Amino acid sequence: MARRSDTEVKLAQARALRDEGRSYRQIRRALALTRGQGAWLKKRLVRERRQAGQLQRQLTEVTAAELPVRRAGLPPQLRARLIGAGYQTLGDIAAAIADPDRPGPAAVSGIGPVALARITALLASVGLGTAAGGDLQASVEALFPEMRD
Repeated sequence: MARRSDTEVKLAQARALRDEGRSYRQIRRALALTRGQGAWLKKRLVRERRQAGQLQRQLTEVTAAELPVRRAGLPPQLRARLIGAGYQTLGDIAAAIADPDRPGPAAVSGIGPVALARITALLASVGLGTAAGGDLQASVEALFPEMRD
């Protein structure tokens, strides 16, 4: 797993195997990983699952659009940059991405393509992905359910 693309492929395969119910030992053997690589992979998958659980618990308290950026499970530096740029909630970020007249989080200093992909994935995971993706029809239907076909 020396290259970034190889790592992402192995990570995606490991997620699929974990979702099938395989143990981490079985995943390590199926992907022909060393013990160190297997330990890193397990740590990453466990962290992802824990963060997803925390996010879901927080979404029972508030809506996705009202969830504060500081509680969204983003890395500390990314959170600080978003909050410093004036984004207080995930709804603010989704609205900025959906509005073509606003620069959005991509214009914030220090937010590159990887961080932007992480933000987009977070928005999609909480149901704000349609507004963030620029799909006007889906955004209107989300706001006005009676307009669905």
